[in-house]
Amino acid sequence: MSFFIGAYPTIRNRLYTTIVPTSFKPKDATMLKPIFLIIISINAFAPTLASAAGDAVAGKAKSAMCQGCHGVDGNSMVPNFPKLAGQFSGYITKQIQNFHDGSRHDDTMTSMAMTLTARQDILDVSAYFASQPKMTGTPSEDSELVAQGEALYIKHDCIGCHGESGKGKTNSFPFIPVIGGQHAEYIIEQFIKFDIGERANDMSGTMNTFAADLFDEEIEALAEYLSSRQTSNEISQPTPDPKTEN
Repeated sequence: MSFFIGAYPTIRNRLYTTIVPTSFKPKDATMLKPIFLIIISINAFAPTLASAAGDAVAGKAKSAMCQGCHGVDGNSMVPNFPKLAGQFSGYITKQIQNFHDGSRHDDTMTSMAMTLTARQDILDVSAYFASQPKMTGTPSEDSELVAQGEALYIKHDCIGCHGESGKGKTNSFPFIPVIGGQHAEYIIEQFIKFDIGERANDMSGTMNTFAADLFDEEIEALAEYLSSRQTSNEISQPTPDPKTEN
């Protein structure tokens, strides 16, 4: 499967070529931030989090509008809408907050996030999607591309933050998302947004640095690998409320 030759250029042209005339910017040999620095920054931040629980049962009704794009159980059928099934509740809550405060922007999601005005509603919606079995990928027909993506995933130690096969690091990394089984198109789109600076809401800027260091073929391979991951049916447990997250 190739998103850079087939369906993908519509995303690429919209996000990238309007800002950078050529395909993808030449990548230099900038080193990625050492993984231990990322871990230290997250662990140092964790004690400041305020704990608050969302009600998954209440969240099902409150997420009715969300389900139109993301699916009743968080498994969206349209690839540009991310799957939320089994995503960490802390991560979902943080993203909604970021859409609220402008640190992340999307024309549709920014408007939708603004409809959740009560903090408890945000926590409940997040808890509902987190309570669903984790997202499951679609088997790929391109085994060579998957193998390339897996090699890159291992080479860059993505497992250190996102876990084996992108299934997440349970509650020890609640603000780093589950990405195994996510739509390839959505993964590619986020890589480009991180690369061009349209998205810059991760805690340490690591994803911006990482995305800027990748060639387009590498992004495609990583997306193919991750989107094909058959994640388990385990359910994400409630995570801390990122009330103090900037």
